Amino acid sequence: MMLIYATMISNDAIKTLQMVSDLETILISVEFCVDFEKIEAESMYTKFEAEEEKMVDLPQRFDQNCSKMVPNIDQGYKIIKAGKVQFKKVSARYPSKAACVISNLNFTVLPGQKIGVVGRTGAGKTSLLKLFWRGLDTCAGQI
Repeated sequence: MMLIYATMISNDAIKTLQMVSDLETILISVEFCVDFEKIEAESMYTKFEAEEEKMVDLPQRFDQNCSKMVPNIDQGYKIIKAGKVQFKKVSARYPSKAACVISNLNFTVLPGQKIGVVGRTGAGKTSLLKLFWRGLDTCAGQI
């Protein structure tokens, strides 16, 4: 009989510890939300009216620029399935910043090769992808 009660007590203790652990996990999420509310907005996001004015004529500018860049599929356009990507002494900076976010970057990705981009916050991972997709212009070097 003592063995049965000891087993029941240990099961209850395990369930209690599991519930405390789950509660702690939930409270950490709440703590993160409270901390995120304390982060000050970046200066470029507080000027909503100025950004809205830039977006008003965006469809017209978009139509003019895209018609030059999008290939006509009827003219025998084919998807490129092989090739390499090479960054040669590439440097880039955002228009609103004086300092370069990427400086003198050199690397080559061969056809079929997969790479991973790893780094700390602010190391330039997103800027590298923006360069690759031409969302960010280079100030030096060649892609």
